[in-house]
Amino acid sequence: MWVNDLVNDIDSSRIDFEYGYNWVVMPFVNLIPRALWQDKPLTSTSNILSEKVYDIRVGDGQPITTFTIWGEGYWQAGLPGVILATFLFFIVSCAFVYLLTMFQHTNYLAIYYIVNIAPFVRAEIPMFLVLTNLFALLTLIVVSYLLPSKRA
Repeated sequence: MWVNDLVNDIDSSRIDFEYGYNWVVMPFVNLIPRALWQDKPLTSTSNILSEKVYDIRVGDGQPITTFTIWGEGYWQAGLPGVILATFLFFIVSCAFVYLLTMFQHTNYLAIYYIVNIAPFVRAEIPMFLVLTNLFALLTLIVVSYLLPSKRA
């Protein structure tokens, strides 16, 4: 229902595509406290789209709607965005867990990560988390090549 409302609003040109803006810029805007930037724009996809699709004002007591990672992907780049959102979320998360479990004593950390990331499927892509995980993946790969091999 919610994703359908979003798609209809985008297809009727009531709402414009973001073309990746919310994925590229907003994770870094999140780092700036509102105490320093009092007119800081909304950064959460759920908040932004709830205002745009349902003409509400965040903070006025109306419920915020989540549009799933696929709704967010559609808002960013149409159908290619849906595919990209799926890739960014699932593939990066799976690769992170796989690489994490290659190290000793990390099984509980991997399970903890999986349990904590699962709710985002229903919500939106935590892009800052995805970017952090990409950095962590790169770091794990580099570290694994730098550490001496225990293979005999």
